[in-house]
Amino acid sequence: MSTLFYKFMFKKKLGQEPSIEEIVIAYNSKAIESAFKLTQVIFDNSEKTINELEVILDKLHFELNESNFKKKIGLGPNENDREQWANLWGFYLGETLRNIFGGKWVYGNSEAPNIPCLELENSLCIFPTAKVFKRLENGKTDSISDYLLLIKKRNQIVISFKFHLIMKQYTSLTCFSDIHTLQILSAVAGMLPISGIQDNDSSVVLFFDEGNYNSDIKSTLLSWTDNVEIQFLEEKVEERNWNSEFEKSLEPIRISDNLIITQTWNQDFKENENDYIIYIDPKMSFGTGHHESTRLISRLMLAMEFNDMKVLDVGTGTGILAILAILKNAKHVLAFDNNEWAVNNANENFKINKVDSKVDNRLCEIKEIVENDFDIVLMNIHRNLIIELIPEILKRVKLNEKFSILTSGVLIEDYDSLLETLKLYNLYPYKEAKENEWIATQFKISSIKN
Repeated sequence: MSTLFYKFMFKKKLGQEPSIEEIVIAYNSKAIESAFKLTQVIFDNSEKTINELEVILDKLHFELNESNFKKKIGLGPNENDREQWANLWGFYLGETLRNIFGGKWVYGNSEAPNIPCLELENSLCIFPTAKVFKRLENGKTDSISDYLLLIKKRNQIVISFKFHLIMKQYTSLTCFSDIHTLQILSAVAGMLPISGIQDNDSSVVLFFDEGNYNSDIKSTLLSWTDNVEIQFLEEKVEERNWNSEFEKSLEPIRISDNLIITQTWNQDFKENENDYIIYIDPKMSFGTGHHESTRLISRLMLAMEFNDMKVLDVGTGTGILAILAILKNAKHVLAFDNNEWAVNNANENFKINKVDSKVDNRLCEIKEIVENDFDIVLMNIHRNLIIELIPEILKRVKLNEKFSILTSGVLIEDYDSLLETLKLYNLYPYKEAKENEWIATQFKISSIKN
């Protein structure tokens, strides 16, 4: 018999009440000694010994419940044996769980005031001796291996719940579809109230602040892609900066011979004498110059005259097109977006590029704009939105030989339908730019078409 267990039993005989710590230490040390005699395995209160403990308990279950004849004639183990074995192996199990999860032993828990309770550090309260008692009674149906897995799961739930109390909640919507559809989603997602985007090879993940997501968003995305098949996965996620890795991966990009788009933290690029330099610190991957639609419309703008022109930037996003228009000597730009995040981010970029005095940036819809004297309209948005907004756009422009509408965010395969619609408004393609599956176009009124 172990020395610790002997001292514990001697103290009880003297009528002294041992502390819960003394009880646990005594039984645990006795269990380690007994386990080695039974299995020749060193029990060290590690998780790996749980399976070995399961073997011992299985043998004891057989002795207690299958040797009925021996029990009837008084040769088999009795109920006192069951209780002693439950204490012996239950305290070993408890110490092993405390070793894994942390915690402390207590008496007097309200659920079972007379049974030793192990309070884990996450405030879960478990009863290992009671569990082993049931294991001895019911056999493998009360497996302690399953018990360990259950505690792990409950432990994670409690930790997650506590984490929820201090961390902001988001909804992530993962969209799975073909590459063309995913490119469309990446291009138009900025029109939704999203907090971030992750563009993968086989999916696009959109992140929404708590309260900004609703079931109609899926229907909206489907309508923008002409109801192409999209599989959605909706999940709740904790606060994190989804764009930090994206931002770190950004590098200066040369859009054309004389336009570089970079970030304030990226100064490592070769600048030519006549280069336009635009600094964009994005909060998501829209209008960084890394998407074809942004590059294409920028190239069309570089070939145009903006001197003394008034420009309307529809769905400004990061503000990159408005900035380029000012750098090209536009007189004034009215930029607007219906996404508060986009408007705030664009304002930051206008200040960084020192054009904020010439840009009026608004959080609004097209119908809220009362000005009607714009010379150039910039629309790097989805084809369906271009078609939807054209009637309102034309109410706010000067239809003369200087007037142009620039569109981008249009797939080549969808281009014919855009041409047909704009033809109804007397608008015809004047210049085009193509890259991969995307096309950008400068439209003019029919009297000056090519």
